[in-house]
Amino acid sequence: MVDMTKELVQKMSPIRTFIRALPTQAKPSEPCLRLHLNRCPGPCRGGVDPTEYTKVIEEVCAFLGGEREDLLNRLRRQMFEASQNLNFERAAWLRDILRSADEVLIGQRLITGAVEANNLFIVYPSAKEGCNELFLIRHGRLVQQGCVPHEPEAMKQAIHELLAVAAQLGDPPSIVGKAEVDQINIISRWIHRHSDDRAFFPFQHALTNEDEAERLVERMWVEVEGVRALPIEVNAAEEMEDVERGGEM
Repeated sequence: MVDMTKELVQKMSPIRTFIRALPTQAKPSEPCLRLHLNRCPGPCRGGVDPTEYTKVIEEVCAFLGGEREDLLNRLRRQMFEASQNLNFERAAWLRDILRSADEVLIGQRLITGAVEANNLFIVYPSAKEGCNELFLIRHGRLVQQGCVPHEPEAMKQAIHELLAVAAQLGDPPSIVGKAEVDQINIISRWIHRHSDDRAFFPFQHALTNEDEAERLVERMWVEVEGVRALPIEVNAAEEMEDVERGGEM
């Protein structure tokens, strides 16, 4: 997803792709092929208006943030104009860019939805006898995992400790790294696949209310007792551990 987004931005916006320092910090250099293809104004040569170039960067940032789609509207207009002018090669190129943009935007919305929705505990019987695997999912990410004895006090203490960890994380980070995108996608698909399980416990309401936290602990204990009667779900716990090790499910 990150590589696709990067490639898309380079196609749809006239921005530089090399990483050398720009004038005045460095001497002007020979422009690359992107200048001759009209896909970059050539800031490496110097002389590019910083204000105008900043507007391009802000437009890209706004698109990536899902704040506006006028960039896509402009590409659609260019595609229709190219088609009307019988420039079918350019029209096809713009069509492919728009399709890629749709894929990127859908992926962004899925990630955003997962970050907002996936704040929960997941509990499964452990492969270790007499224990449970307890997973903390916060902002769509696997934050912490532990093997906890299947005892009321041990479970209660572990849940309260993880609630404190979740509360400290606060709002989701504004930037999602490449590795995090992969993990969020994997966890989201896994949760969807096991959506009928009784092992999922949203905790958002318990972060700021002690009474809600106690009710959550009690409900989790009752549900875990039922889940432990389903030995097949140990496999699901092992799948979740694969996420922590960085594997795919």
